Amino acid sequence: GQTYMLDAHDKAIDGWSLDWPAWAALLACLFAMRLRQGGTLGDKANKIILVDDSLKTTSPPDVKQMTIRTLVQIGPMATVVIATLILSYLDNDSAEQMAAALDWVWLFAFAAPVALFYLVCAVQIALKRDPLWDRAARTAMLVRGAA
Repeated sequence: GQTYMLDAHDKAIDGWSLDWPAWAALLACLFAMRLRQGGTLGDKANKIILVDDSLKTTSPPDVKQMTIRTLVQIGPMATVVIATLILSYLDNDSAEQMAAALDWVWLFAFAAPVALFYLVCAVQIALKRDPLWDRAARTAMLVRGAA
């Protein structure tokens, strides 16, 4: 597999990948939007708002609630990423080499409970119940105008 950056002429170059900083900036932007306005642009288009459920009003959640909500949302997936990085470091392998060496079996052991967590949350949302991250942070998603 390719583990280096290429220029426009497909020649190897030395450079920094901006993937992780871009993802961090996106998550920070979404966090800030929900904190300040109660929702993202997509939430506004769908006429939903994130509110502080403990106050029983339509005010946006505070920083502590948003931090708890975000950690519960991304925490399970972060454990899989961390496990992948640890296995890669211990074996001194890339992800492609790990897959070829059947180390993906260990990743499945981490990923199966994570997939189950997100499946349970998807079922809760489909049944119009607050998912685990909203219950943990005492927040709720409301339809605008129905509050």
